Amino acid sequence: MGRAGSDGVPGAGSDGAATVEFAFLTQGDETTHVALRRAGDPDGTVLVFTPSEWDAFLAGVRDGEFDRPEAL
Repeated sequence: MGRAGSDGVPGAGSDGAATVEFAFLTQGDETTHVALRRAGDPDGTVLVFTPSEWDAFLAGVRDGEFDRPEAL
């Protein structure tokens, strides 16, 4: 897995330890899964998401579900 997905889109992050690497994995049934791992730990855990899981994650990002809370 490189710092770019199979379509050449770079992963996000500026700190090597916090950078996420990703790859698009096409399965035998032509579905595409997304694999993620920390760039600073290439032998570590790889998370693999189904297309519906990835779509739900992206919808949450777009809706602000992962935004940092505002300071009180």
